[in-house]
Amino acid sequence: MKLLLLPLLLLSLLPKLAFAEVSPSILLFNIWDFNSCEIQMQKAIDLGAKTINIVPTIKFIAHDATKLEYFCYQKNFCDKFDREVIAEVENDLKKCATIAARAGVNLSFTPHIDDGGGRGIWRNNLVFDPRASYQETTYKESILDPIYRIIKSLTPFDIEIDFSFQGEMGATVFNYPNSYRQILKEYRKGLGKKVKLGISINYNALGGWGHRYRGVERRTLQKLINEVDFLGFSFYHPVEKKIEDHFSFGTKKFLWELKNKSLKLPENLPLHFTEIGLGGGNLSNDGRSRGNNAFEIGKAPYAGLYSSFNAQTSPWEISQNAIFRREFYNSLNNYLNSEFISNPVTRAFVWNADSWDVFGLYSGTEGYSDQSIIDLLFSNRSL
Repeated sequence: MKLLLLPLLLLSLLPKLAFAEVSPSILLFNIWDFNSCEIQMQKAIDLGAKTINIVPTIKFIAHDATKLEYFCYQKNFCDKFDREVIAEVENDLKKCATIAARAGVNLSFTPHIDDGGGRGIWRNNLVFDPRASYQETTYKESILDPIYRIIKSLTPFDIEIDFSFQGEMGATVFNYPNSYRQILKEYRKGLGKKVKLGISINYNALGGWGHRYRGVERRTLQKLINEVDFLGFSFYHPVEKKIEDHFSFGTKKFLWELKNKSLKLPENLPLHFTEIGLGGGNLSNDGRSRGNNAFEIGKAPYAGLYSSFNAQTSPWEISQNAIFRREFYNSLNNYLNSEFISNPVTRAFVWNADSWDVFGLYSGTEGYSDQSIIDLLFSNRSL
């Protein structure tokens, strides 16, 4: 009898096995996206997704990456947030999220910010305090508090909920970790342990390009990392030659980047790929040029076409490219469900905009979808 129990004991000592679904993201870039969120949510549920990520995006106006003026939303140009607009956004988000909750689908929230002033400032570079007021509203009031209230309303449902305070926004976290600790403390008190709370940054340029942070900030950031339930990052590392090694190598490189900044993850702290996918573009990253082969696409997985589907220009109408995309998602699915690692990747959320929209969630981009990939990810069928 003791001999039979020994293998079970040995298994219990191994690092936790990562098991996760590759899940769709519903991207809300402007006010009409918020208004139509329910449509994309129902499509994702009908496809068979068990977890769905909502990415509410607000805009900002800034002189440069260190001088934020105010937060805004895209309706006409970029109008300042006010209480009425915040209430409208919250109402739309709540209706959208409740559809998933009633269907028993797990939810993730990963809010973003985008440059609304046309300066091309990358969200990862913008330095701001989430609790500070920028011309009357804070980041926390504009988007985090509405999500918090929505999640509180969903706690009676028997679903898992993850709430990241930002996505691909390293500079704000690295420069104001104590503010995020205060938010974490407040939300944890209100939501309890059932809801998982985390932060999300980028796979490289961890604190933003060119920014430096002091030792006291690093110590506070380490405390924040020790206190969150997960750490997410956008995964757009150039695809490795052996695609089966890509996700393991990229994750290890991210962990090395953290170590290089004297930061350490608690053992078994889960990781999330908060953004992942293939856009089918190339290193020009101009939003128009497609990659002509797998090598070009793999070099710039973050690049794609900002347009509705057109068979004449779609990268996925090239047979070699379509095969490469299937191999990519097959390898990602295998990685999530078979890796023994100390910090398992437990969530992976596909960027579903334009030519990245492998699930065909949006009107005009259905042609970019691939049913064989959908079957693989949601029906456990092999390619």
